[in-house]
Amino acid sequence: MKTIRLIFKFFLKSIFGLLFLLNSSIIYSQESNSLHKIGSIEEVVQPFIKSPFKEAVYKKYNLQVTAEKTYTINIESNLCKKGSYYLFGQVEGYKNATFYIKGNDNKIEGKLLFYENKEAYAISTNKQKEILIEHVDIHTQVCIIENTDSVIKAQKENNKKKLKYNKNKGAMPELESFPGAPGVIYLDFDGEQVSGGGWGTVNAEASGLTNEEIEEIFYVVSEDYAPFNINVTTKRSVYDSAKTGSRQMVIFNTTYPNNPGVAKLNSFNDNSDDPCWVKMGGPVASAIKAANVGSHEAGHTFGLRHDGNASVEYYPGHSFYRVIMGTVSDGYSQFCKGEYSGANNSEDDLEMLSGTTNGVGYRIDDHGNDIDNSTNLLIENNGIVSDTENYGIIGKSLDVDLFKMDVGAGKIELEVRPANKYDYSQNLDLKVRLLDASGEEIASEDVNGFGASALNETVAEGVYYIEIDGVGLGDPLGDGYTDYGSLGQYFISGQVPPASLSVSDFDDENNFQIYPNPTNGEINIRYNFSDTTRVSYEILTAHGAIVTNNTFSDNNNREKLDISSLAKGLYLLKLKTDKQIYTFKIIIK
Repeated sequence: MKTIRLIFKFFLKSIFGLLFLLNSSIIYSQESNSLHKIGSIEEVVQPFIKSPFKEAVYKKYNLQVTAEKTYTINIESNLCKKGSYYLFGQVEGYKNATFYIKGNDNKIEGKLLFYENKEAYAISTNKQKEILIEHVDIHTQVCIIENTDSVIKAQKENNKKKLKYNKNKGAMPELESFPGAPGVIYLDFDGEQVSGGGWGTVNAEASGLTNEEIEEIFYVVSEDYAPFNINVTTKRSVYDSAKTGSRQMVIFNTTYPNNPGVAKLNSFNDNSDDPCWVKMGGPVASAIKAANVGSHEAGHTFGLRHDGNASVEYYPGHSFYRVIMGTVSDGYSQFCKGEYSGANNSEDDLEMLSGTTNGVGYRIDDHGNDIDNSTNLLIENNGIVSDTENYGIIGKSLDVDLFKMDVGAGKIELEVRPANKYDYSQNLDLKVRLLDASGEEIASEDVNGFGASALNETVAEGVYYIEIDGVGLGDPLGDGYTDYGSLGQYFISGQVPPASLSVSDFDDENNFQIYPNPTNGEINIRYNFSDTTRVSYEILTAHGAIVTNNTFSDNNNREKLDISSLAKGLYLLKLKTDKQIYTFKIIIK
């Protein structure tokens, strides 16, 4: 009986062992179909760790990518030490081909990239701490903007006219689009030495751009990213103080890469701090093209892929319309989700830019979407409306901004323009409507393009509203586009007939008057409550952080707040009584 039990146990063990071997074989087979094991972390990096007893460190490394294929890597940078590893090198016998790995004892990542041949391998680590390499589509790893001979030839004369290599002898302009935002895109123009990352060691020469060209590039890139909680800046200190994983450097230079631009996908939040690049010269022969390449490459760092069609990697656009993640040239460019004819990429650019993965989100809506939540248009005593005080952002496709105005009898003459300071700098195709006190349309204007819209209407004395919306044009499958990417800044200017002095000082709904708004740093607050009502306040950034708070003294229902120490931008003012909280948007200009 004992013998039978032993035979039975042996039989079970044999069956389970066979099943285990079969299962292991299946798993290994599945893994090896797509991944090749290079070796353990220790086996791969150990020869490169320097020590007093081993001065001769490998200068060449034979990297086996499949059972049949091996490449020789000439190691150019070795920063390996126990527990922290980094190698970078060039592939022997191949033009413009690089290899790098970096990581620690638990995880190694890297890439083998053949820019000339458009071939790529991704390097990763499994749970067993084995380093694996996998052949992948190069466009899922980095962006490579083409620099073909035909493109260079076609633009050769144009380059001579537009490109300026003036050494910037003065101080670089220090600019910020949205101070305090959690995301930062830093535009670097004055040269940079980069090492220890996926690009190896690069001593990038300064861009040679003038201050005027730098300001234009800043303006265009800022407009592209205006809807989001992203501060586009030229201030290095802002980048340095930003959180790793929420910042991106874009280097405009004359050294790197060999093509007009390059970026690593998803580097904005992968904690690598790998920059992306724009090379001045060749096809990048003007400020607008440099800006478009910069926005394109920055988009890749948020994970955006190329927008093309069945025949081209980069969609060239149609009529005067372009897409930011398509070809990089002159023209009005917007983010898109593949709504043009033949699109091969339907990813939602705006959702990816604002999504939780990137941690930035949209800006707080600066103006209400209906007449009940409208913003008072700031009108001077003589009826002048200045665009330095009346402006906003259309931040989403469904965003509509309304401004309220009390006017006298006469002619309303207003212009609403997009951010058109430079040629092709605007993203917003806007439509403007004039509404009466009940919200009924009196007049509308849509210029069918990216220009300014004007209102010229004779009206009786009373309350009116201006409605501003981002719109599309024509058929997106033909020469048009939808309103998806019609986002960005707008400015209101002109003149209206001044209202009579009988207009109420207070809003009947909330019993507050706040002025001036926008302000240079001081706001007056009047309120209409009984003497026993206590009012306190909080001022918050557009991101929700409280910057100051206090309780008003009993001062005849009038208070004056000095907020001149705060940075320019949008803030929220919360006024609290025992029964209710009132929220207002204030702008420091």
